[in-house]
Amino acid sequence: MIRLSRHFVNNWKMRVGGDPDPAEITRMLADSIRVQPCRNLQRPNGDMFRQLAIYWIPERDIIVKVDEFYGTAVTVMKGNGRK
Repeated sequence: MIRLSRHFVNNWKMRVGGDPDPAEITRMLADSIRVQPCRNLQRPNGDMFRQLAIYWIPERDIIVKVDEFYGTAVTVMKGNGRK
């Protein structure tokens, strides 16, 4: 089951509404479309950084960013509801 960062929980409450359930988020991610994988990358100056995985959940009109190395949902973004 995925862990939820404090930032994720706060954004979920503000942008989606209600309290996020880790089991529900895990199920949604399993059925979602992965737009970008999680990767450790290196800048030209040698500094390392992590590119978070991006999951699109069209049924809920949300994007979830996940640190797959730590198994943690980091943030959530909600669309504006336009078709």
